[in-house]
Amino acid sequence: VDDRGNIFTSSKDSIQVYAPDGVRLGKIPVPETCANLTFGGLGRDRLFIAAGTCLYAIDLNTRGGKQP
Repeated sequence: VDDRGNIFTSSKDSIQVYAPDGVRLGKIPVPETCANLTFGGLGRDRLFIAAGTCLYAIDLNTRGGKQP
């Protein structure tokens, strides 16, 4: 979940992004099945994606929400 409440979730071919009301905002294509993801980096604005054979990273224009 980012700091705006949007949900990022892994899927077979991409990272799906949903608004808090459930509307799909878009997707980030990934060339293989995504297993997991997390926000990281100094500003929590880099998305790390664990996939079948690789670890991908993409810089975003949003930040991961703070963990409780």
